[in-house]
Amino acid sequence: MLKRTGVFITAMLVFTFISQAAFAAVKVPGRTRFSVNDYANVIDADTKRQLETLLKDFNKRHKQIEIVLTTIPSLEGTKLQTFVHEYAYKWRRIWPMRNESRVHFVVAVKEQRMRLGVSHTLEGILTENVSQKLLDEVILPEFAKQNYSEGIRQGTLKIVEILEPVDIK
Repeated sequence: MLKRTGVFITAMLVFTFISQAAFAAVKVPGRTRFSVNDYANVIDADTKRQLETLLKDFNKRHKQIEIVLTTIPSLEGTKLQTFVHEYAYKWRRIWPMRNESRVHFVVAVKEQRMRLGVSHTLEGILTENVSQKLLDEVILPEFAKQNYSEGIRQGTLKIVEILEPVDIK
């Protein structure tokens, strides 16, 4: 009986430790009033202003589509896909009716990982293949030169170019 209790206590301690590690992951920010959210401070001021204007203008022209750009310093052990899903959920939950078609362009700087979180209504346009090609051919070459601001700028311009002709009623 004592042996079983010892195993149970050990199992509970391991579970508690793992649970605490899981909750220590990166804090997912909520919705802001900005289209460009540079939490990693890698986008220079001019580029940030340019992208904010570009995305606000795009969002005005396409009332049913919203593009959001976010940089974070690190995922801190969280999977990028999990972060993007939680981030998109927070945006949708806080402002559910405004835009049902969103693209969340998320960059984790330390890990040099990025992902386009695309809502279901846009998946036929901004497919996994198109997204991966955009990341590989447009953004990553600039990131390889440590030129995050320019890679993000070029990637955002390309996303807008791809989505500009889209009309969702």
